Amino acid sequence: MRNVSKEARDPLARRSGRSLPDYRRLTREDLAATPDGEEVWTGVDGRRPRTGDTISTEEILAHRSADRP
Repeated sequence: MRNVSKEARDPLARRSGRSLPDYRRLTREDLAATPDGEEVWTGVDGRRPRTGDTISTEEILAHRSADRP
């Protein structure tokens, strides 16, 4: 692996039990399969009508901030 110290590279190889190219490929595939923030919120908004959730963003933030000084 380029630009990665031996101290970082070797533990990664040991822990993964794979070659470093395989480890990097699998890590990138996992990252690509993970939804980004917009996709997560789109899913949440899509579930809202089915669950009957009516709390607004402002209410969520007010509750979150209530316990803060």
